[in-house]
Amino acid sequence: MYTYKKSERLCNKKLTENLFLKGSSISVDSFRLVYIEDKNKDVLLKSQIIVSKRNIVKAVDRNFIKRQIRESFRKNKHLILDSLKKSSMSLNIAIVYQQSSRKPSIVIDEEIKSLFNRLLNKL
Repeated sequence: MYTYKKSERLCNKKLTENLFLKGSSISVDSFRLVYIEDKNKDVLLKSQIIVSKRNIVKAVDRNFIKRQIRESFRKNKHLILDSLKKSSMSLNIAIVYQQSSRKPSIVIDEEIKSLFNRLLNKL
């Protein structure tokens, strides 16, 4: 339940392009979540985490922020998975960090939770 496996990562270039061209988005403070329903029912939720080089110049900081977001995603994805199992849906999502500075892990965790709750209300 609290894992982030390779099969849950969105790596396919065509799926990523389709996500950003045809997907819907939700914004909360420093995050934007882009989502689209997927036809592949093998994995319920595939995700991608994006931290822009334009906003965060240092690679060390970008990697640290990605690590924080992955950890928060790993701990809170059960909120979405339970709903997806009930409705037998599959989603592709991208979490985009839009701030120009680092934030504490607690703040990121709270924002990811609120982002997931808004996503559940949209579904």
